[in-house]
Amino acid sequence: MKKILLIIFILGFVLNIYGKWLVYKDTNGIDSKYLDAYKNIKLSNEKFYIYKPKTKYNNEKLSLWSFIYAGDKFEIPSDWEKFCDKNNIIILAAQKVGNKQSTNRRVGVTLLGTLKTIYEEKIDPKRVFIFGYSGGGRVAAMATFYHNEIFKGCLGICGIQFNKKIDFPSCEKSGEYGYFEYNGSDVNEIKKNNLFVIITGSKDFRYCYLKDIYQYGFKKNGFKAKLLNYKNFEHTLCNSSQLEEVLVFFNKNLN
Repeated sequence: MKKILLIIFILGFVLNIYGKWLVYKDTNGIDSKYLDAYKNIKLSNEKFYIYKPKTKYNNEKLSLWSFIYAGDKFEIPSDWEKFCDKNNIIILAAQKVGNKQSTNRRVGVTLLGTLKTIYEEKIDPKRVFIFGYSGGGRVAAMATFYHNEIFKGCLGICGIQFNKKIDFPSCEKSGEYGYFEYNGSDVNEIKKNNLFVIITGSKDFRYCYLKDIYQYGFKKNGFKAKLLNYKNFEHTLCNSSQLEEVLVFFNKNLN
């Protein structure tokens, strides 16, 4: 019996340090303007998954990557843990922010959790990024435009949005995919200060759209952007080596 209790204690201790579920009890560190903008969201009602590097980290070199999934529950793949441990990165994933949720909720919960984590972990504001998978990648791009002072870099894995409608010469049917209307006065500042990366590949069913959004959206309009185009890559999460390529671009191009 003692051995069982000891094992349970050790497992609980490990999860508490590295990968854990948490609920924020207060709003210290969050500017009232964000609480006013998302006043329908209470952090004490929200659940997050957070992964912290296994090695003891120096806060001055610590980065925060906030993730938006296509579904409502997410824990990072074990492969991503290596990426976090090696590069001193915390990953925060809000729960119940999948494709069936409103954009306001998906952006709001992610943002408030991010701000709280920045405050608690003493993250350098220049090293805060957002990324998402599929529909979550689209919302991550929107969050970057809406809150470009917070999210310095954006990664869309098999999904991205641009801030206005573009042509899709590579696609047989363009539909209404891949854009939202954003005409804020700070677009030029976003071009100067924010980074965008798209991951896709030849077997991703959004492949033609993502290539065109990069080419005729971000690149054509002067944004700092990169397309990572992998042969036979499907509509799926990327691996840690691909995240490494994203990080190289972020580190090289941060102001």
